[in-house]
Amino acid sequence: MIRTIELFVAAFEERSFTAAAERENATQSGVSQHIRKLEERFNVTLFERKSGRIAPTPAANRYYRYCIEQLRLDEEATNDLRGYVGDLTGDLTVGLMPTMNARVLAPALIEFRQKHPNASLKIAEGFSGSLTENVRRGILDFAIVPRTEGADGLRLSPFTTISEVLIAGPKSALPLEGTVRLEDVPELRLIIPSPDNTRSKSIRDYLAMKQLDQCEMIELDTMLGTIDLVARTRWKAILPSLLADGLKEERTLSALTLISPSLITELAIVEPARKSQPPTMKAFLEILKAHTMRINGRWQA
Repeated sequence: MIRTIELFVAAFEERSFTAAAERENATQSGVSQHIRKLEERFNVTLFERKSGRIAPTPAANRYYRYCIEQLRLDEEATNDLRGYVGDLTGDLTVGLMPTMNARVLAPALIEFRQKHPNASLKIAEGFSGSLTENVRRGILDFAIVPRTEGADGLRLSPFTTISEVLIAGPKSALPLEGTVRLEDVPELRLIIPSPDNTRSKSIRDYLAMKQLDQCEMIELDTMLGTIDLVARTRWKAILPSLLADGLKEERTLSALTLISPSLITELAIVEPARKSQPPTMKAFLEILKAHTMRINGRWQA
C-alpha cells in the first residue's frame, strides 16, 4: 500500500503520470494502474485526464493530505528504528547556495565528519529555484534557500536570518568595515540579483523604502563576477553576510552592514513534505546552523 501511496503523491505533485513514473523509477502504465486501483477501491475519481495531463479532483486534494502524513509517519518510524543501531549512517544529499558554501560549508563539513565518520554527505550547489525544484523531485533530501512561498509536496521551516552587507571597491573611498546608511553613500550604483533570485524583491523593496530605487542598477546572478566588478570599478553590491565574511578578512574591499534599518534575509529549510527528518539530517542541520549564526553574528549592527 505504501508504494501505491508514493505513486499517487508523485502523480498529484507532478500533474503527470509520465513525470511521476520518471520520478519514482516506475513505468507510466504502472503508475496509471495503481491510480486506477485506488479509484476502484474507493469508487471515486481522483484525476481528470485531459490531453496527456491530469488534474486532481477535490477527492484527490483531500486524500493527498492524508497520504503525505502517512508517508511522513512511515519515514519517521524507519528513522526511529535506525536510531537503535548506534552511530549515524546513511547517505544525505544536501542543496546549498553559493552564499552558504563560501564560508559555512567547510567548517561544518569538518565538524560533521569528525563526529559522524560513518555518514555520507553529498553537497549540490545551485540557486534557490533549482534547489527547491530538486527537493520537490526527490533529488535532494533538503536545501537551504531564502524563504518564499510553499508548494505542493514541500515543507518549509525557519533556518535562521542573515544580514545583508554593502560591498564596495577601493575607488569608493568608503571605510573597510563598520555600518552604513545606504542613502549616505555617494555615487550609488548598485549590482543587484535578477528577479529570478529570491533576494531581488527584498533588495528592491529596501531601495524603494529609502527612495533610492531610481539609482543606476545592473543585474548579475554570479557572485564571483559581482565581486570582481566591484573590485575593478565604482559599482557597489548588496551581498549576504556569509559571502562578505571572506572579503572582510582579506581587507581589500569595503564590507559594511546596512543600518537604519538593517536589511536581513530569512533562510528556510525546504524538504519533501512526505518525509521525516532522518537523524543524519538533524545532526548536519544543527552543525550548519551553528556555523551560520557564528559568522552572521559578526555582522549584526
